[in-house]
Amino acid sequence: MFRQGDPTIGDTAQLYDLNANAYESLMIGAFAIFYGPQNPICAKTGSPKIIDIQIAFSRDGFHWDRNNRTPFIKSSREEGTWNYGYLHASGGICLIVQTNYGSISQPFLEKALLCQKENRKFPSGQFNVFRR
Repeated sequence: MFRQGDPTIGDTAQLYDLNANAYESLMIGAFAIFYGPQNPICAKTGSPKIIDIQIAFSRDGFHWDRNNRTPFIKSSREEGTWNYGYLHASGGICLIVQTNYGSISQPFLEKALLCQKENRKFPSGQFNVFRR
């Protein structure tokens, strides 16, 4: 099943969602693994859910092989960083040449919305799409 959760959070790791694409005779999947905290704690503390993306494959779409359980894309556990928690794959992964992903934390989102409202340019480097 799933390995032990993140010890800094204390919850058990569990599958949050799965995006998969067919390639040749395989299904290539991006597993979103949820480490916590649960919704009531997120609501109290204002912190996001911590979700990392792991890669898996399947020949039948039901039984998945996920031998390497290290995160393919790991969310930050540090408040204020651009990729703090709550990552999601964008529709699956197929022939990984480069993978685009993005994230934005609440303070950066508030700044971006304020800049948009005041018709100002958002400071460059605050929000980027990164390639892995």
